[in-house]
Amino acid sequence: MLTVKSLTRSLRRQRSGAIGLAIVSLFVLVAVLAPFIAPHDPNVVALEQRLQSPSMSHLLGTDSLGRDVLSRLIYGARVSLLVGVLPALLSMVIGVVAGVVAGYFRGVADVVIMRFADVQLAFPFILLALTVLATLGGGVTQLILVLGIANWVSFCRIVRGEAMSIREREFVLSARAIGVGRAQILARHVLPNVLAPVLVVASFVAATNILIEASLSFLGLGVDASTPSWGSMLADGRDLLQAAWWVETFPGLAIVVTVLGINLFGDWLRDYLDPRLPTA
Repeated sequence: MLTVKSLTRSLRRQRSGAIGLAIVSLFVLVAVLAPFIAPHDPNVVALEQRLQSPSMSHLLGTDSLGRDVLSRLIYGARVSLLVGVLPALLSMVIGVVAGVVAGYFRGVADVVIMRFADVQLAFPFILLALTVLATLGGGVTQLILVLGIANWVSFCRIVRGEAMSIREREFVLSARAIGVGRAQILARHVLPNVLAPVLVVASFVAATNILIEASLSFLGLGVDASTPSWGSMLADGRDLLQAAWWVETFPGLAIVVTVLGINLFGDWLRDYLDPRLPTA
């Protein structure tokens, strides 16, 4: 049985999971408290202070426009986590619904949904993202929609396979025999049993989304230029690596540490939710 006690014991036994959880919790806390802990306004331009090295007044230095790197890094955590988590949730909802319909009800619905999935898998994601964002313009909302629609297939295929297996289990067959409706079977038996793999996939999709957002923002197709983001900070500092290493280094480290933390947490979550492994 999965309890708080078994969760705590599992984290103590698998230190990498605890480290991942600590990293994720830290960045979430930083994003939530950004207005209170940022030492400067992230968008204030001060050309007389441009490219200052790290000092007491600017702990991580300033960029080419004199903006405080630490403040932009703190506010950038909001964008990265938002663009990482919300599209993963959107993909999860679309993929779970489609996967349950395809795997449990089968028939025409299964064929249609899986053909759509095959078409999307055959279409290069980066081409889709570049086309949509170049047409509609960059922005957080557009980026969330593109990433959310792009990753639903991963959830759908996993849920479909689980649903196909669960629908033939004895407890589901017994529920049908006594007249339990489809909605109740789906809510009580199917969805709870597909939750574990779905949560694990969602954690890794969130980490991937952060990298994609940084890549697209680096190319100028991500969030709006006025919004602090780690990807746009990397783009601003790509020509300043020798003259002002701090402009490029700290956003890169933030991306690496955040993605590493999410992956460590997701790896622990996979082991913790695996019924074949002990959790106590």
